[in-house]
Amino acid sequence: RGTAWAYEEVVVPERAGADHAREDEEAGKLRITIRRRRTSIDASWPWSQRKHDFTGCSLWWSGVVLAQEVLRCPETFRGRWVTDLGSGCGLLGIVLARLARLALLTDASEVSVENCRHNLKVNEKLWRPQAHEPKREVQLRQLDWEDVVQGGPWPLAERADIVVSTDTLYGSWGETLARAILNVVLPGGLVLLTFAAENNMGFDAFRERMEDAGYSLVLSRRRPDLGPFCEQSGADFIVCECRQEIFGRPGLHILDHGDVMVWATQAQHKRTSPEERWTRRAPSCATSAAESQSSLEAVSEELERERDLTRRAHARANEAEQGAQAARAELEQGVRAAREE
Repeated sequence: RGTAWAYEEVVVPERAGADHAREDEEAGKLRITIRRRRTSIDASWPWSQRKHDFTGCSLWWSGVVLAQEVLRCPETFRGRWVTDLGSGCGLLGIVLARLARLALLTDASEVSVENCRHNLKVNEKLWRPQAHEPKREVQLRQLDWEDVVQGGPWPLAERADIVVSTDTLYGSWGETLARAILNVVLPGGLVLLTFAAENNMGFDAFRERMEDAGYSLVLSRRRPDLGPFCEQSGADFIVCECRQEIFGRPGLHILDHGDVMVWATQAQHKRTSPEERWTRRAPSCATSAAESQSSLEAVSEELERERDLTRRAHARANEAEQGAQAARAELEQGVRAAREE
């Protein structure tokens, strides 16, 4: 196989009026030069043998898709701590470095980390803060998800407000990725994933683990213009946003709504056969009128009980609102103080 390096310029649309525009950029366009390998090692290799894996040195276009989403909502990322699990060649990390207070870029492959370091250096003028700009920092780390899982939750002061990952749902790594994310994200933090719609092998395991941890998932489909020479031009990509309420307050988010429900629908249908679902929904033709009336009355009573429970729950929520706000403020103050130390 040929393994020669190649350079490619990737143009990412930038929100008009962004305050980080540089003189050498066209208005509304961010031009990033990426060094990549022409070929990559098969992603099915055992994880223990992938220290020198070149897979992350390829240019994976889900990173471009998420970079566009980041630049669409820059205020969500500005001044925050962001961790990228599986940074690869670093294209998304360069975009994050323009906004985040701290961008931690990680990859399990030693070769990918060194290539990411090279690309950061080549594009330094795009992310290095000027004298009049707020302080920003970029860190690179070789990081194995299994080590993160086995090591347990990170200290609060080291956890990220936002965790991102692109094109990492392959093989059986969905649950491992979710467990690693849960160890590095702050409570109430934001988790963002993008992947090609046709490459969702590990998504079910990822979704189940995140939902068990109290996160709700919002999915949205994207079909970006990647140019006529891109091998994935015209392909669909999925942006997956994982949100979590903290102390009764909504956490960070960038998606207003989701437009992809296929996995949630399939997950519900997997639990029962079509016959069982039909049996639950449709009354038997042999049911007598008296039995039907009795069933309706029972359902009405149950609905009224549910409404009463809902009213009580809303009342309790309103009473706890001020306490929740104070607790959240105290948590955020503690994290800030720990980071300053």
